Amino acid sequence: MSIATLLRNFICVVGASLLGTALGAASAFAQQTGPIKIGLLVPLTGPLATPGADMVDGFKLFWEQVNNTAGGRKVEYVIADTTCNPDQAITQARRLVHQEKVQIMIGPLCGHEGPAVAQVSKETGIPLVMDTAGADDVTKWNRTPTVVRTAVSASQIGHPFGDYLFKELGARNVLITQESGCFALLHEEREVKRFRCVAPLVETLSSVGSGDVLLAGFLAARHAGKPIDEALRAAVAAGAASTLEVGAGRFDPREVSRLLGGVEVAELEPVVS
Repeated sequence: MSIATLLRNFICVVGASLLGTALGAASAFAQQTGPIKIGLLVPLTGPLATPGADMVDGFKLFWEQVNNTAGGRKVEYVIADTTCNPDQAITQARRLVHQEKVQIMIGPLCGHEGPAVAQVSKETGIPLVMDTAGADDVTKWNRTPTVVRTAVSASQIGHPFGDYLFKELGARNVLITQESGCFALLHEEREVKRFRCVAPLVETLSSVGSGDVLLAGFLAARHAGKPIDEALRAAVAAGAASTLEVGAGRFDPREVSRLLGGVEVAELEPVVS
């Protein structure tokens, strides 16, 4: 399937069935008049400005091809720059809802922006169509009913992959890093334990090497005799601290201590096959 076809299929879902569902029952939707107003949340400045611009170009291209209409009504859209920052994302989402009066939001791009924008959706009832932001809480553990996800969440890949490495490839201990923390499948004596760890939100300068720091932190903590949950907490805090520095592998131990209390470590139940 071509990229153009994938883009058309995705936007068609957003522009037709999801818009109809999000804006009310079909009969009520049909009775509404006036344009449909969409808010698109993307980073146009900052480290992910280039993919943000690609999102905008693809979005505009589709609506131009269908003459800016959906369900017989005109479509208008407002584009908001989130800068890949949760604070900016929540500010822009509130502006779209309260000032621009959008009827539906689409975005954001960065995973850690997802919960922030979802909070606005929950507060206001304005639906959010989320694609690339993979933060699990929004549609899983702390589900927001007004959010529709059109792609996988982070753990949908990480957790089953950990089980596969353990069962099929013979790995005894698996630790998979992701944007919001890590998943771990660990063997302790005769017991297998599975964990999900979530890092506190930070103002990221560079994420290069943060996964390596997390893994090194876990190994160092275990070597020092710390139990699994404490080792994971220390590892995730170290990985998060490393994103505050420019240069792979660098971090300030004082930041690790500061972030330690904000790391969430939860033991998971086995995946049912």
